[in-house]
Amino acid sequence: MLRKRSERNRAVARICGRTPLDRPDAHVRRLQTGRTYSPCSSHAKLRRREPMVRPFESLKVKSFRGLQGVSLEELGRINILVGGTNSGKTSALEALAIFQDPLDPLTWVHVANQREPSPLAAQMTSAVDRLAVLFKSTDNDAGGRVDVAATGRTPLKSYSATMSRLLAMRPGHDLVEDETGFTREVEVEVERRGLEIDVSIETAQMTFFENRSPFYVWERESVQRRPARAGRMPIRTVTPYDHWLRPNLTKEFTDAVLAGEDHDAIALLRKCDPRIAKAHILTPQQEPMLWLQDQAGVNLPITSFGDGMRRVLKLALEISRASNSVLMIDEVETGIHVSMLQDVF
Repeated sequence: MLRKRSERNRAVARICGRTPLDRPDAHVRRLQTGRTYSPCSSHAKLRRREPMVRPFESLKVKSFRGLQGVSLEELGRINILVGGTNSGKTSALEALAIFQDPLDPLTWVHVANQREPSPLAAQMTSAVDRLAVLFKSTDNDAGGRVDVAATGRTPLKSYSATMSRLLAMRPGHDLVEDETGFTREVEVEVERRGLEIDVSIETAQMTFFENRSPFYVWERESVQRRPARAGRMPIRTVTPYDHWLRPNLTKEFTDAVLAGEDHDAIALLRKCDPRIAKAHILTPQQEPMLWLQDQAGVNLPITSFGDGMRRVLKLALEISRASNSVLMIDEVETGIHVSMLQDVF
């Protein structure tokens, strides 16, 4: 296991054009909290020559999940977060993801749900509980606070939010049996848990929009999206399980074909398997599916290939449409063999 970790670190180091991370002369900076941020030296050189302001040049997390007083400085166009298990790497990405639109309740809900691989798994816990974790709050806590700031081209400079737990009688439904034995649904008042989340933002310029907005989340009740704000930062996150979601992969490949951006994705798949000739969408049953064709003309569904092939295709499709946006990849090496990391990235 230690050998695999060492090989992976060397592969990541080769991608960045740096010395291995286990060398004493490696360019790695440790945060005061013990977490690690390792900028690539090649990108540091580019940074001195580029006058363009990047979307994020620094991130300061005063409080978010388990992160307390964490700072990431001198962010480049490409950044790699390196750290041990449960050290806060994913939490840092989630703190950045909320910059897309903190005043929209669904932004918070989507970030809170990102760690669940499917809607079915998300139903195992309450949305109230998942959101409370962002504020590092337990059932014994009455509330919590999130406070994050950033510099760069982002129109939003900081956001903060306070969370308060609620308990109230809410409208609901129940099945009752009348005198004739007929069962019918009636409206009743049920006790439910909820959260009040009061969000405040600071923008780079004066706007006509409100910079503070509370919203409420209740158990077993849907959350409504608010109208999008002008100048919101486009941010997308690739989770370690996104490539398992077959309909999403089929839709994204279709979009790439229509935009003429599928060639790079196919070329990257050939690096993993030189026998691949092309990819196309087929519908042998009711649901369209992505199929790969080899040089002999044999077609196989993408699901019959290894996990790494689907992961590589997902990353290629996301990067091809990442222009003028921020793309964050959680667990960048997931599913990809260490020997292929350099070729892929």
